[in-house]
Amino acid sequence: MTLQPIPLPGLALPEDPPGLVAINEQCSMQAEGNRRLIAVGGVLTANYALGDGQAEAMAMVNLIATRWSKLREWLTQSAR
Repeated sequence: MTLQPIPLPGLALPEDPPGLVAINEQCSMQAEGNRRLIAVGGVLTANYALGDGQAEAMAMVNLIATRWSKLREWLTQSAR
């Protein structure tokens, strides 16, 4: 016996907000106005002004030190 999903009429998945970029399965970043938001598992972990190199470096170091992200993933997505 295989289980089949039950279709729910009128229920759709929400759209991703504009400017949202996935770093990996857990981490995402979003530019909103002149701010950048970094979230891990939906929890905001960094919020800094675009162009603030020190804050961006600190967010990158925090994600890598806590093993939520790898340097290669961060560099690949932040270059976009």
